[in-house]
Amino acid sequence: MAMGKRKSEQAPLWIPTTQLPMSPGHPFYVRLNEILDAAGFDRFVEELSRSQTASAIRDGSVNTLVSTGGCSG
Repeated sequence: MAMGKRKSEQAPLWIPTTQLPMSPGHPFYVRLNEILDAAGFDRFVEELSRSQTASAIRDGSVNTLVSTGGCSG
């Protein structure tokens, strides 16, 4: 290591995600999301998984301590 004066402080290692640029997304997936939203696909899948999870809990095949809150998106 060379002797000499230190340079300025190192830049922060972590960058908040709010400071990262946002891409517009791929047109295929943008359109797919529009179609699925219009058809109510999210609600359909949530209801389907809710009934399946309730059935599995009643049968004892799912640990009741597992959270089934799902993802928000």
